[in-house]
Amino acid sequence: DRIVDAYIDHDVTDDLHKIQCPTLVTTGGWEDFISGPRFAREVYVRIPGAKLHIFENTSHNYPHEAKEEWGRITMDWLESA
Repeated sequence: DRIVDAYIDHDVTDDLHKIQCPTLVTTGGWEDFISGPRFAREVYVRIPGAKLHIFENTSHNYPHEAKEEWGRITMDWLESA
């Protein structure tokens, strides 16, 4: 519970516009109860030029659940950044 409280209390949303480097925002689908698309979209829209990828039908453990897709998306983004 304390981890979740710390996560909620650490709100830097109003500073996200200051990020100037290429940014890839990734998240699990609606099954991701920890953060998920509702938070990822808010982060994505506040970082200029950011890219967003939602790993549908996955939880917060999406890098493991969608290992191949996650690897491909991440490597494609790194190569293009």
